[in-house]
Amino acid sequence: FGLVARREWIETNVLFLTVRNSHVTGLKRSISANPTIRQSSDFISLSNEPLSSLPPLLENDIPVVDRTGFYGYYDLKWDNVHQGARTNFEEAVRDQLGLELVPGNDRVEFLVVDKAN
Repeated sequence: FGLVARREWIETNVLFLTVRNSHVTGLKRSISANPTIRQSSDFISLSNEPLSSLPPLLENDIPVVDRTGFYGYYDLKWDNVHQGARTNFEEAVRDQLGLELVPGNDRVEFLVVDKAN
């Protein structure tokens, strides 16, 4: 494609994914052996997934940085919300997974394109 790019760490606005309540039913240590994703009209569930798989689902123009301190694999389940209903999705993450997004500032690695043909 004729791109010339480099990786660069840039200080920017972020949302920190933090633990608000660790005693909720939607977030549990996984006992499953195989990762699976299930979605219905009522719920979405991820089984045997690291929490690092969640931030990309939460990003919307602002990078999300995992600051939960949770390691290993988890089963996550939350009510399905209509796509585009960002507020409802963030409420589901807070109320059903016990996690919240807190605004902050951090260094994030970006791919910077220097030249494109």
